[in-house]
Amino acid sequence: MQTIITKYRGPAEFRGSKMQAENSSKSKKIVIPYDHALSIDENHAQAAKMARVALEWTSDRGYPPMVAGSLPDGSTVWVFASPYVAYPGKIDN
Repeated sequence: MQTIITKYRGPAEFRGSKMQAENSSKSKKIVIPYDHALSIDENHAQAAKMARVALEWTSDRGYPPMVAGSLPDGSTVWVFASPYVAYPGKIDN
């Protein structure tokens, strides 16, 4: 099963905060700036959406929506949803 894990990365000396998204096989990693106009959950969802597009795991290619769950370290894991269950907080793309 493939997943996407999104993580918040705090600011460095010269760069601001960012969001990182990586698939479980580690074949693709993206980093986007943290959008302070969005909540932390919305930033995680935005990073996951960008990773889905980069991985070509989009609904127009037949992939189902993804749903999220929190991990103990504060990161978020995204998995493909069953088409037979209604989930709050799912993302399509």
